[in-house]
Amino acid sequence: MEPRGRLVGSGGFRVDRASALDKLMRFQLPDARMYTLPWVQAAVASGAGWIRVVPQPAGLEFSFDGLPWALEDLSDPYRPLFDEDLDGSKTRHRELAIGLLTALRIPPDHVSATFTHEGAQYVLHLEDISKEHVEPTGRYDDKAPAMTLFVAVKTSFAKERDFLARYARRCPLPIAISRARLEVAAEPEGVLSARFSRDGVSGEVRLPEWAPDQSRIELVTHGVIVAEEWLRLPGAQVEGWVRNDAFRKTLS
Repeated sequence: MEPRGRLVGSGGFRVDRASALDKLMRFQLPDARMYTLPWVQAAVASGAGWIRVVPQPAGLEFSFDGLPWALEDLSDPYRPLFDEDLDGSKTRHRELAIGLLTALRIPPDHVSATFTHEGAQYVLHLEDISKEHVEPTGRYDDKAPAMTLFVAVKTSFAKERDFLARYARRCPLPIAISRARLEVAAEPEGVLSARFSRDGVSGEVRLPEWAPDQSRIELVTHGVIVAEEWLRLPGAQVEGWVRNDAFRKTLS
C-alpha cells in the first residue's frame, strides 16, 4: 500500500522570544502598576528579612535582602520564564522577571536592577522587552541590598501603594514605604477566630459577626494573595486565608 504522504523534513519548533515576551508582558497581571507584587514574591522566595519601597521624584525604588543573585541569572533575566521549574527552585527568578515585564507595560523611561556578584556590583538596564544589558557599576558596597530595582516613571505611586496594601497584607516580611510600615486595613471583628501552622502551611479562619452565604478563603503564596476561593461549607460559613509557598502559578 502506497504511503499517503512523504517526510519532507524534521526538527523542533522555534518560539519567537520577543513575541512570547510581549504576550507574557500583556497578560500576566491585569494592571501594569501591580509590578511590585511579583517582586514581593521574589523577596520572600529569596529568604529576605525585609522589603523597602521608596517613591522618588524620578521613580520608584524597590529593594530587599536575602540570597545573592548571580551574574548569569540577570544576563538573561527572562530565561526562567521558559524553563521548567518542577521543584520551585526558580520561583524568585520567575517572579523577578514577571515584575520586570509588568513594569515595562507602564511604560517607564527605563527599569534597572542593581545586585552584587562575587565582590562586584552590577546593574541590569532595560528599555523594553528587546533591549537589556548588564554592566558593572564600578563601585562596591558590602552593605548594599541583595537586589535594588528602580522604575523610572514620574507619578504619585498611589496605585502601587494601594496594590501592596491590598494584595501583600499577608506578607510575612515587614514592608516599609518611605521608612514607614505599610498600612493595611484592619481585620473585621469576628465572633471566633483560630490560627494554624503546620508543615509549611499557615493561616487563619474567622467566624464573622454577620452570616455570609458562602465562605471566602484567600490563597497566599510567597507573601501575595493570588486568588480567592468561595465555597459553601456545611454549617457556619467562615472567612480566612491560607499561606502555602508550595502553591504554583501558571504562566499561561
